[in-house]
Amino acid sequence: DAWFASWFTALERWVDPASGLWTRGILHRLGVLGPGVHELAGAVHLWWVYVHRRRPLPHAERIVDTALRLQRPSGLWGPGRPFCRELDGVWALTVASDQAAGYRADEVRAACARTLEVCLLALQDVDRFRTPHRVAGALQAVAWVQHRYPDLLDTPRPLRPVLLSVPW
Repeated sequence: DAWFASWFTALERWVDPASGLWTRGILHRLGVLGPGVHELAGAVHLWWVYVHRRRPLPHAERIVDTALRLQRPSGLWGPGRPFCRELDGVWALTVASDQAAGYRADEVRAACARTLEVCLLALQDVDRFRTPHRVAGALQAVAWVQHRYPDLLDTPRPLRPVLLSVPW
C-alpha cells in the first residue's frame, strides 16, 4: 500500500492537468508533440491500476475532453483498422465520465456507439487484421461498449470484457 501511494503521488505530479495525460517526453517538452492517441494508449495502462486500486483518475473531466477530441469522425482513434487503441478510447471515456459524475455522458455514449459500429463492421472480415492481437483489441472494445451500454448490442450471451478481471 505504501509503495502504491508513493507511485500514485509521483504520477500525479507529472500528469498534465489540461489533458489528463502524461506528456513528459522530450518531443513534448520541445513543443513538437501535443497530447495524442499515443499518450492516451499509454495512460490507460496506468489508469487500469488506478481503478484496480480504487483510486480516482486524476483530472477525469479533462480525460473525457481529451479522448473525445482525439476520436476521429470514423469512430476510431487512429488510421486503419480498429485494434487496442479503440478499447483504450472507450474505456477511458466511460470510466472517466463515470468518475466525473457523468460528465458529457451523452457525447461519451455517442462516441462509444460510433466505435462499436466500426469495430463490428471490421470484425466481419478478421482475415484483414494483421495480427491476432489487433483482432482481440477490437473485440474487447466491442465487449467493453456492450458492458457499459448493453442496449447497443444484443448477443445471445453478453461478451465478457477482460478488463473486468485483469488489471494490466
